[in-house]
Amino acid sequence: MQIFLNNRMLSGYCINKQHNFILPYSGMNMLYRTLHYLLLCCSTFLFAQTHPEQLIQDVFQSELVYPQESGELQFTISPNLQNSRPVNLLSSPVAIEYGLSDSWQIEFSWMGYVHQENSLSGNISGPGDVEIGTKWRFLSPGHRNIQSAVGLDLQLPTGGTDGINEDDPAVEPYVIAAMDLNWLNDAHIFTQVGGEISLTSETDDAPGIFMNSGIIYPFRTFCVSTELNWITADEIAEIYVTPGIISTYGSYEFGFAIPIGVSSPADTYRIIAQFSIEFSLNGDETPD
Repeated sequence: MQIFLNNRMLSGYCINKQHNFILPYSGMNMLYRTLHYLLLCCSTFLFAQTHPEQLIQDVFQSELVYPQESGELQFTISPNLQNSRPVNLLSSPVAIEYGLSDSWQIEFSWMGYVHQENSLSGNISGPGDVEIGTKWRFLSPGHRNIQSAVGLDLQLPTGGTDGINEDDPAVEPYVIAAMDLNWLNDAHIFTQVGGEISLTSETDDAPGIFMNSGIIYPFRTFCVSTELNWITADEIAEIYVTPGIISTYGSYEFGFAIPIGVSSPADTYRIIAQFSIEFSLNGDETPD
């Protein structure tokens, strides 16, 4: 990873400085020193301890505490691939979020057109399911760096294709706790805990439970994120480590992540691309 490589180079520079290595003065030595200091300056500029002007509102497999601001509309498309031998699943979910206030948002999402490739049973394609939801954020009195949120999603099996759509409608309540770390360049840590409860299932199966935790660290023009995702249903646990990178340009947001399955029931890996654009319906300009 590029970030760790640059950190190691910076550490190596400190060690050389500490031991006072003296190289003979020559044209080659001057060229080496010039390139060394140029690389150091470029690395320092690229990873300067400043953060993007706009908060990152979305990661890849977790819900964050931030809602859309009042009158703000966000459109997101997230094409992704899920690889799990012998099955590959391709989909392009789309989501619309709207801020009713600075603390409350409503959202609508659709899985888009889903294509499943199965080397054993053949391929299946069809429209995905629909989900509607809401989220409310709370600020901790006297501790503005600590925030929390509660949310509720309603999953509707509108696709109707066996094998790629859910059989029953379900509700998904969740809570989020988050903290901004001012001493760590305003890094953001979060934990989300929730469950999935079927509304019509006649079985006595326990509701599915999920937990997501992670950190977002801002650099000058982008943020890096790391998530730990844990999902359990029917006594089967899927665990993922999800490294990602997100860049914001005004009202546009781009992201890319590769979740890696670390438990046997999980997908081997996933590839997620994410594109978002925000509009203000209040007549205010979105951030440049």
